[in-house]
Amino acid sequence: MARARNLKPGFFRDAKVVSCSFQARILFQGLWCMADYMGRLKYNPMEVKMEIFPADDVDVPACMEELNSTGLITMYHDCSGAALVQVTNFTKHQNPHVNERQDRNKNPIPCLPGPDEVARSDDEEGEEKPTVEQQVRDALVVLREYSESDPADSLNLIPDSLFPLPDSGFPRTDPPPPAGSAGKQRKLTYPDEFEQAWKEYPKRPGNNKRDACKAWEARVKAGADPDDILAGVQRYAAFCRITGKTGTEFVKQGATFFGPSEHYLDDWTPPPPDGKAPPSNHTGFSDHEYTEHLPDWAKEA
Repeated sequence: MARARNLKPGFFRDAKVVSCSFQARILFQGLWCMADYMGRLKYNPMEVKMEIFPADDVDVPACMEELNSTGLITMYHDCSGAALVQVTNFTKHQNPHVNERQDRNKNPIPCLPGPDEVARSDDEEGEEKPTVEQQVRDALVVLREYSESDPADSLNLIPDSLFPLPDSGFPRTDPPPPAGSAGKQRKLTYPDEFEQAWKEYPKRPGNNKRDACKAWEARVKAGADPDDILAGVQRYAAFCRITGKTGTEFVKQGATFFGPSEHYLDDWTPPPPDGKAPPSNHTGFSDHEYTEHLPDWAKEA
């Protein structure tokens, strides 16, 4: 089987289909894959069985007769006596790939003659045309070459079959537009207050702006003042600049800084430039006289 075909939901409820046996229904679907782009194939019971039921005990001729009697297929012979099959309404329900219908030079690929062509072939006169026998031989060569092509090609779904046809019961949708076309995702926009805070936030590798904005918006929604957040960013930027952390992985991720821990409220007082600790307010205790207000008995003690 060299072709992928469409299987529409209506198939399972079709009156003619449900009147056939289970094996005949499977056979009917298998014939689609064996047929050319016009829904025609050469009929050899053994070949059909090996293609569709290679490991099952199925009476193919009996199933073919079921399909023929219900009008799902038409069985006929050409002038040479070769048995052919036409799948009814094949071109209505199937959308064969363009590579089946024409070659690389856009020339039509031969197909098997239909029942009507065979019936009127003996009556046509005038312009010389290929005989039915020649049409069959040409079409069979094409079928053989197509079936023996790269297996990967024969197993790929036809692109058109991924999009249901209008009469399938489902709306037809167009394929997604290619990358770089008008369907490209719209550029994200951010609040002006966040843009200002992000502009002054210390740089670091891997800082995700979108995640940072989500955290910033969550804080603002919870009642935080954007001006307070901006002031915290400015303090933190000065701290990172003085400590030499700007541009390194030691800078907090924006999503963390604006997160629930509210690091923008921290003091972020940078250490003095000489590296010494700032002078303490708790000095000069030894210069005070702490006993002058004590009672005499306490002083004597």
